[in-house]
Amino acid sequence: EVLHHDDTAAGLRTTRGDRTEELEDIDEAILSLQRAVDLTPEGHPDRAVRLSALGEFFEERFIKLPTTVDLLRAINARACGEKEISGPPSDRLHIALVQTEFLSTFLLACPDITSLQDVRLRAYERVLDLLPQVVWLGHDVSRRLQERTIVGDTINGAVAAAISVGNIERAVEWFDQGRNIVWSQVLRLRTPLDDLRTRYPDEATNIERVSRILENNSSMSEHIRPVAMPDVPLKDEAARHRLHVYAYEKLIEEIRGLDGFEDFLRPRKLGTLSKAANESPVIAINVHKSRCDALVLCPDGSTVHVPLPHLSYERTENLRSRLVTCLKSAGVRDRSEEIINRSLRPFRGPKSPLNVILRQLWECAVHPVLQGIKHVVRTIART
Repeated sequence: EVLHHDDTAAGLRTTRGDRTEELEDIDEAILSLQRAVDLTPEGHPDRAVRLSALGEFFEERFIKLPTTVDLLRAINARACGEKEISGPPSDRLHIALVQTEFLSTFLLACPDITSLQDVRLRAYERVLDLLPQVVWLGHDVSRRLQERTIVGDTINGAVAAAISVGNIERAVEWFDQGRNIVWSQVLRLRTPLDDLRTRYPDEATNIERVSRILENNSSMSEHIRPVAMPDVPLKDEAARHRLHVYAYEKLIEEIRGLDGFEDFLRPRKLGTLSKAANESPVIAINVHKSRCDALVLCPDGSTVHVPLPHLSYERTENLRSRLVTCLKSAGVRDRSEEIINRSLRPFRGPKSPLNVILRQLWECAVHPVLQGIKHVVRTIART
């Protein structure tokens, strides 16, 4: 019966395309998916997927006929899906990402709904919890995440969301975690799992094995797969999966009890990060389509937030593109003496392309940051 309800919803989407056009079809899909969710036992790996699909149809109905009820139902269905610990990490990550995107789009039109800002922050928190599991534990989806540059964009969005509600501590912690994830992928640096394998190889093998079992139980790449094999009762499959979930959580708890792995797969705390600013400020600039900001860790242990209203995502992309063009035309990567001498020409003079780029960076980013922390600079100068 559960599979029948899944097929009904899937058939409606297939025949109508990505966006179902008729309200009657949407209503029918919602009824079928709600029944499928009700029949899926707690702990079953496909429950998260069904909740996500239900939220998607509530969103479609909200877009066609906006009501507060459907808005809240769409949000709630996805929130329940992303919190289903029985669901594969990549599925739950996908659900949380869809939730943040939906809420961010809605808040652009209605920025004063503070309750939704809190919901979006919780969704981003779920994303940041799941990203290390998906990327660092070697799940297949990690390659897709890297290729679509979704990791960097997501981190910047999370930091911007935290700043928008005044949670500067969380913004700094998320920025650092995102930097670690992105650069470990780009530069193929050591990951927390590599470090664990060096010191505790048995624990590393066990956590990787259990995480792969959880990941392979279901996949968002399949629309909604059959809930169980014919010879495995639905409740038995859910119970078996719950055992794997319990084993995973127990392993994580044990690993975090090991020396040096207290923060395994979670962001470093602000107190730890502040140590990097013992002698001079550490400045992090977050660029997102919604806003741009600087976060400054100061030697006295404080954190200063400096808004950058004259900097934008579009402007930084433009400056980056112009800088790349400037460097390529100068041939600065060629080691020959002739090219090096020629390459200095575009950098000379106040109106040279490079000077224009640097001047704009000074006006939009560097000068505002220095103004925002001038009291810190004066204190350092006196000491």
